[in-house]
Amino acid sequence: MYTPKVMVFLCEEISHTKFFFNMENAFTAMGIDCIYLVLDLYVYTYMNKRVGKRAILIKKRLDKYPTKEIIYNTKEYIEQELSVQEIKILYSSAYSYCEKIGEKYSDVFFICSQGVKTGEIAVKDYAKKNGKKILFCELSNLPGKTFFDIEGSNAASYLYKNVEILDKYDVTDDEYKKWREKYLKCKYQKHIIKQQVNIRKFNFFAGILSRFGYLYTGIKTRKIDLYQKFLMVVRARMLNVSYDVVDLQNLDYIFFPLQVSNDSQILLNSNVGLFEALAVSIERAKKEQLELIVKLHPAEKNVRVIEKILKLRKRYGFKIVNENTL
Repeated sequence: MYTPKVMVFLCEEISHTKFFFNMENAFTAMGIDCIYLVLDLYVYTYMNKRVGKRAILIKKRLDKYPTKEIIYNTKEYIEQELSVQEIKILYSSAYSYCEKIGEKYSDVFFICSQGVKTGEIAVKDYAKKNGKKILFCELSNLPGKTFFDIEGSNAASYLYKNVEILDKYDVTDDEYKKWREKYLKCKYQKHIIKQQVNIRKFNFFAGILSRFGYLYTGIKTRKIDLYQKFLMVVRARMLNVSYDVVDLQNLDYIFFPLQVSNDSQILLNSNVGLFEALAVSIERAKKEQLELIVKLHPAEKNVRVIEKILKLRKRYGFKIVNENTL
């Protein structure tokens, strides 16, 4: 079995660090050293206290500018989170630090998140051009599971392009039924909606350090939007989502579960936006004379999106439910 000497994690958010920490003990037991490349100053302060010098803060480097095609396909550009020049600096800096690690260690394995943000794309480009191993990861909606892929996530993954590899898995109907029963039982027992928590929680210290850390690193990773964030928190506290009580067992309806409004699948891999899809569902329900049942995504943080959906409910009369999702 192939075993690298050094595992390099690209940490962009606190959630990434906790996830990578869970893997470190296993890698250490295999004799693999772990290094953390960090883009965010707040994340770096968090990491530095826990792993010391193994956390490396990426600072501004202007060596490897990305092509226009790369820039236009980054999540930051599509979301208008960063300017073209800011994306160039971010990409060049991340790429350059990968080069430094590659010069110091000959046998390196990189692990990133989905592969859609500028830093992740820079690491991928370095790894591919220099023959280094790389994996992309994404948390699964299946309990205790994580997706890993050699190309990226979702529609950019190797699995998406080679779905026939799933035919190699030999799973009997009985095995599937047992797994399904266990999964549904777990879902019903531990089903927690975190909507109110997600849209109201904001760490101001982390927010300030993350947004103004570029004054130290020279790299912007997000908008300077503290005022907008403050307004969002205020509006979230005033937001009251009332859910409809519907007898789903005795009703013919169309069900439309919403995705997170800034999900990479919508932004990068779909020609249809969230509200366009909702409009199609409204029209379909009207045409077929069925009730439209809508469910908010429990991880939706954008108060404006939730407010707009509530206004559309008032206008078109569809129902918003908060029942368990199967």
